[in-house]
Amino acid sequence: MLSVFLVLCASGCGTGHETGTKTAKPEKPKTAGTENNELVHRVQDTDAPIVYYTKAVNSQGLLKVYEALKQQSSGKVGVKLSFEAPGAAHLDPQMLKPLVDKVQGTFIDSNGFTSPRDTTAGNLQVAQEHGFTAVGPVDILYRT
Repeated sequence: MLSVFLVLCASGCGTGHETGTKTAKPEKPKTAGTENNELVHRVQDTDAPIVYYTKAVNSQGLLKVYEALKQQSSGKVGVKLSFEAPGAAHLDPQMLKPLVDKVQGTFIDSNGFTSPRDTTAGNLQVAQEHGFTAVGPVDILYRT
């Protein structure tokens, strides 16, 4: 199963502040001037992965990042995310719908450690309450 991983990170992630260590202020990212904002490698390793980003955290932004990969999906495609806890902030399923439709994908999540997401039935209930089942198929990777 091919998984589509799109990481959305709030500013400040990975700054070292969570461990109390001091880190140098990061340099402003340099762009290569491409339409997809391909970042210039900051390492000497020519095999380092290419990183794409978008400031547009919406359906169109997600599709542009996916299309920048220039990969053709085939077979079973999973869009991995967390359905989060009941009542907690979560990604808007309507924002993800165009991507899921394009790759003919299935929303996938794993059971969590706390109720109700610690069981498959509970996790599926949260997926339904948060609107994921109305947008596309849903599967739980680790069933209990």
